[in-house]
Amino acid sequence: MRIRGPFLASILTALAVATSASAAEAAPPSYVVLPAEQPRKVWYGWQTLTIAGASLGVGTVPAVFFGVHVYAWPPALTGMVLSGPIVHWKHGRVGRGFAVLGMNLGITGTALGLSLPVGCIFEKCDGFYFQYMLAMSYVGAAIGVGIDAAFLSTYEPPEPHTARRATSMVESLVPVIDVRPGHTVFGVAGAF
Repeated sequence: MRIRGPFLASILTALAVATSASAAEAAPPSYVVLPAEQPRKVWYGWQTLTIAGASLGVGTVPAVFFGVHVYAWPPALTGMVLSGPIVHWKHGRVGRGFAVLGMNLGITGTALGLSLPVGCIFEKCDGFYFQYMLAMSYVGAAIGVGIDAAFLSTYEPPEPHTARRATSMVESLVPVIDVRPGHTVFGVAGAF
């Protein structure tokens, strides 16, 4: 029996040392690089279309049920013209928001200016026809909203940063058993 004790202790010690050495070699790196995905474009034009559609409803639903009123036209037109810039500003794209505001005002103003010649085409051109002004302003605002939603409401999100793994206090921990005649050790060895 005396031969088995030291023999078993030396085998266990050798296994513990080998495990400790391999654990130290296979220690995880202090950081992990995440795989880079292809840059994807984020489209938020649906938000502009939703606000502009609701604004158009504010102006057209009362006109259908109660006739054309001067009171429903300004809020609806204002909502359509300002929907794109507000959405751009919400996404942190201030310059693009002001550019879209200028575009919407320009297209809507041009359409309002064309309402008199269009009215003259369909009528006698003997007066000012509010219905044509109303219709042309909505057409101009809808063109501006369509250009904005189709071509200007996208951006590429920034690249993800390298994620760092939290450093652990203990890299490896191995039990140690050393049994010899007159001396016995039970413990834990580790790399810190």
